[in-house]
Amino acid sequence: MLNDSDFNFSLTLFSKVMPLVEIMFSQLQSKSVDARKSKSALKTITSSIQELRDQCDSLISVEFEQKRRHIDTSKSDAAK
Repeated sequence: MLNDSDFNFSLTLFSKVMPLVEIMFSQLQSKSVDARKSKSALKTITSSIQELRDQCDSLISVEFEQKRRHIDTSKSDAAK
């Protein structure tokens, strides 16, 4: 299971998202929360998650390219 790239990707993503969710949850649950603080907390987590999405897009494209190259070399080796 630890050798599964999809599982590792999900685990890494989860470990990066959950701290952000915990921070937002604690801010929204505080007794001194108001609309301005709520909007600020939501804006912060939205931008943080967008940064993670951008990082994931680049990681996915790199992983896809590596898998494609591996398949292409396997096909060329089989053709010989």
